[in-house]
Amino acid sequence: MLKNFFKSEETKKLEYVVKTLKKRNHENIRANLPGYKTPQNVVKKSNDVSFSPDITSIKNDKLRLFSIVTLKTIKDTDIPEKWSLFAEFASQNNAIFHIAFPPEIISAVKEKLEELGISASLWDIAKN
Repeated sequence: MLKNFFKSEETKKLEYVVKTLKKRNHENIRANLPGYKTPQNVVKKSNDVSFSPDITSIKNDKLRLFSIVTLKTIKDTDIPEKWSLFAEFASQNNAIFHIAFPPEIISAVKEKLEELGISASLWDIAKN
């Protein structure tokens, strides 16, 4: 119990999403968590910029990339470039780009996507 108390909000969200993906029969789950292989970087070849999704998985032979955002991380300066790269990669590779977030920032997530002119599958994750 005390161990869980000291985990960051981001770590708790990552663990929740991984647990849910396992229940939903996702395979080859990679996550930025201890005990998991790290997701591979997505590289933009035109300028060698790369980012690693928070989680990747495969379901129904389709790669899924996940970006987990919180109230604290939604304002990160690399979000626009990261999300644009993941959306472009997903579009070009028949993959799905998901953004998972707590319910209180849904407006901020939708505004950011509209601002960037990209789409993603949205996953409103409950507090845990």
